[in-house]
Amino acid sequence: MLYQPRPAPHVEAEALTIEEACAASGLGTTYLYKAMAKGELRARKAGRRTIIMRDDLRSFLAALPAFQSEASGARAA
Repeated sequence: MLYQPRPAPHVEAEALTIEEACAASGLGTTYLYKAMAKGELRARKAGRRTIIMRDDLRSFLAALPAFQSEASGARAA
C-alpha cells in the first residue's frame, strides 16, 4: 500500500495584510487607511509590512454604524 500524507489542516491567519483585510471586509484600501489614520482601526508594523489583526478588523467592523432605511424611521402622522 502506498503512503498518502494527510492534507494539512486549514489554518486561518491571525494577521492580515492590508489587501487581505480589504478582501475580508469588502472595504477599499483608502477607507481602511483613513480609519487607521483616525485611530478607528488598529494596525501594527512587522518590519516594513503593515498588518491588521483579525480581531481588530472584526471589532472595527462591529463598531460601524448600523444602516437605517427611511422605511424604518419614524413616520409622519
